Amino acid sequence: MSCCFALGRYYDEDITSWWSRLQTEEFHYHGKAKHFPNDSLWSQHFLNMKDGLFCCLDSRVVNFKNQSDVLDLIKWCGKEKDLCKARRIHSKIQKQVVICRNVYVSTALVSMYAKCGTLHEAQRVFDELPIKNIVSWTALISGYARAGNSKASRNWYNKMRRAWVVPNKVTFVSLLCACSHGGLIDEGVEYFESMKRDYGMIPETDHIVYMVDLIARAGDLSKVEAILSRLSIQPSITNWLSLLGACQRHGNVSLGEKVFKQVLKLQPNQDLAYVLMSNIYMDATHEENAKLFAN
Repeated sequence: MSCCFALGRYYDEDITSWWSRLQTEEFHYHGKAKHFPNDSLWSQHFLNMKDGLFCCLDSRVVNFKNQSDVLDLIKWCGKEKDLCKARRIHSKIQKQVVICRNVYVSTALVSMYAKCGTLHEAQRVFDELPIKNIVSWTALISGYARAGNSKASRNWYNKMRRAWVVPNKVTFVSLLCACSHGGLIDEGVEYFESMKRDYGMIPETDHIVYMVDLIARAGDLSKVEAILSRLSIQPSITNWLSLLGACQRHGNVSLGEKVFKQVLKLQPNQDLAYVLMSNIYMDATHEENAKLFAN
């Protein structure tokens, strides 16, 4: 029995009704409805419905009557990083001129391909956009940042500025992510400072997390403290612990030991600090020191 035939009692030729059915099923599940007491059964059921939907997309001429549902479908493909389904939904959208030329839909397609890791396709859709807004620019910048291509991410940011498009906080999260992946400390500091200096933005948790991770690469506590002070980031217990966690990720034992002492000055009995320091030693095969912290 084909997917389309099995799901025929649910769907007609309107894509809205197909997607609404999936939304309803997911709502019931997250609403703790007892349709599927077993998570694996639910997952398989929902997966079958999604596969059935795309099977029907391939075999029918569909009408996209509801823009919000089309956007939801595109976002879902990006979230799942399912390139095959992403291309299939894009193919259907291209057959409807009104939907295809919609700036919100096109921007969502840029983000979808970027999240799927196919930056050349994301860039192709971006180049065809009649209007490039901050969301579409940021989607491309973010895509290159996630792919670890810090140079491309920064280049696209420079192109965006030359196009007189004003960045937002999400743009800067992407740039700091790119700098963190590329170990670009000075560039990251400049972007962080630019937020407030040039655009009047107050850095939020995501920005600080990336900066702390980036600063951990400096390896010198005096330099770390200087950067924290320069950026007006208070050396709070939270920030020191974040920095200690970053030392574990980067295997920086020397800096980790110094940061650990700073944590103890603020909270001598901070359990998480001992756990992190023990992990740093374990990762560096300093087993004797790790045992001392574990006890």
